[in-house]
Amino acid sequence: MVGSALNLQRVMQIDESLFIFLNYGYRLPLNWFFWFISQIGNVWVAGVVLFAVILLKSPVAKLKKNLQFALVSLFLVFLSTFILKNTVDRSRPVEHFEGIEQLPAQLAEPLRQFPSEQSFDAVAVTLAGEGFKQQSFPSSHASTSFAVASVMVLCFGGYFWLSYLLAALISYSRIHIGVHFPLDVLSGAVLGITLVWLLYYGEKWYRSIRGKLHL
Repeated sequence: MVGSALNLQRVMQIDESLFIFLNYGYRLPLNWFFWFISQIGNVWVAGVVLFAVILLKSPVAKLKKNLQFALVSLFLVFLSTFILKNTVDRSRPVEHFEGIEQLPAQLAEPLRQFPSEQSFDAVAVTLAGEGFKQQSFPSSHASTSFAVASVMVLCFGGYFWLSYLLAALISYSRIHIGVHFPLDVLSGAVLGITLVWLLYYGEKWYRSIRGKLHL
């Protein structure tokens, strides 16, 4: 029990150090870019993009099936992420580092969610405004963006494999602007990919079993 607690503490220390390494020292031009990229991973934005692609790219014969697959995938990933967030309830970087030094006041509209720079222990990190505090694990932007990429790959293949690169960029942006630790992002990515691929091949296996049993 003690060993498990120590191992978990060690993982958290590595995660925090990796956050500082990836986030440290960046300035406003890149902050603006990654703040914009981050918005693409919002479930509503990503969902609209996904359904638009399906409507435009799907053959008529597969349109209904692809839409159903996308809808169930996004719902499953959203629900799983929501449950994990509320169960784990990990503090986000803005709250984790709050005890080290008082954070600046949240910026006024329309930049309320935009990151501001904060220094502690001679290290400058970028942290989001005070609105981001709890439910850090896993990252919903990461789970959503990788789920969307997986649906596109499984439905269309080909160059849609490149959508994983955009998903990775969106996921990294969450670290860059200071709203998630690397472990949050990695876990979200694994969750999004795993659930969508399991759903896809699970449905194929079920249909195969039904065919063999003549159900």
